[in-house]
Amino acid sequence: MVYGPSNDLSWQPSIAPDVAWYNVYRSNVEDFVADPSTLVAQIQATAWHDPQGTWGAHYRLAAADDAGEGSGGRASPEH
Repeated sequence: MVYGPSNDLSWQPSIAPDVAWYNVYRSNVEDFVADPSTLVAQIQATAWHDPQGTWGAHYRLAAADDAGEGSGGRASPEH
């Protein structure tokens, strides 16, 4: 078993009635573009443990509907 840095993220649920999941994006660059290369998780919960997250990692979050449409925001890691 390997132990190392990680980040726990949590956020308020979207108020949109048709949210099917959340896309979580991660980068070491603060003002990064959320795209398939930075996508690290697709989850239905409003919390996620990133076992590969490091201090200084930056996250973006996008709520998506069943068609994959949605808008993004930022999530802050809890250490």
